[in-house]
Amino acid sequence: FENRALVVGDQTKNPGVPSDIINLNNSAVAKGLKGNYESAIIDFRQAYNAAPQCLECGYNLATSLFRTNNFSESAKIFTELVKAKPDYAMAFSGLGDALYAEGKFTESVAAYQRSLELLPDSAPTLNNRGVVLQAAGDHEQALPQLHDRRVRHSCWNASDASSPLAPRHGRIRGAQLLDRLPGGGSRPGHGLQLRGARE
Repeated sequence: FENRALVVGDQTKNPGVPSDIINLNNSAVAKGLKGNYESAIIDFRQAYNAAPQCLECGYNLATSLFRTNNFSESAKIFTELVKAKPDYAMAFSGLGDALYAEGKFTESVAAYQRSLELLPDSAPTLNNRGVVLQAAGDHEQALPQLHDRRVRHSCWNASDASSPLAPRHGRIRGAQLLDRLPGGGSRPGHGLQLRGARE
């Protein structure tokens, strides 16, 4: 998974959210950035329960739950967020991550698709949708999806250095990626990773 950043709250963008809730969210972000997710989850949960309209609080709670392998609860919170704000593209993308982690490929692809309808050029979401299609065995749709993402953004940043897709020297270009796919295509377990889910 690529980094899915925690979101710092901004009082000017959340006029209905009390400043103490924004401050609690932001202090929890600092804990999360230090890897203290258990403590951050407590604070995010407190902030989100006190002010469900604080979308950053819910997003951060769901993201942190995902990072601690609480996929079902993460999916539940992301679902609440997209119901509260049906145009919240990043929450749909996070929901796709959580559903994929639960093995719900069809639902995951649908969540990514909705995210892409709202934010068509989201590189992590484009990649993640391709990875899920690949894992589900739909190689025909997956490879062009991954190819389109690479061409649009001209880079690949795999975190698994042992992967045949991992760059030898920093980033690799889209054409180099396609040349390095095992057997001209990719298979689950051969270094393709979801992007956007952890810090």
